[in-house]
Amino acid sequence: MGCIACVVFPTSKQEWMAQLESGSVGPFISRDIALQVATIEALRLRQSDRPVRVVVTAQDGGVRAERCLCRRFAR
Repeated sequence: MGCIACVVFPTSKQEWMAQLESGSVGPFISRDIALQVATIEALRLRQSDRPVRVVVTAQDGGVRAERCLCRRFAR
């Protein structure tokens, strides 16, 4: 089973969205707010022993940052 991705990405309107397991949330006025939302969701999933990672993408869709929070990597 692969990691569940909580993805933070920019919109064409200079806003930020977070794609979570339950769907997209936002828009947010800053990347930091969207990242906080994605991180909270990732930690919630991790507490349920589910493999999860947080990903931040650039405007072109490329990955700018990625962090796996799976238990086997976190400790």
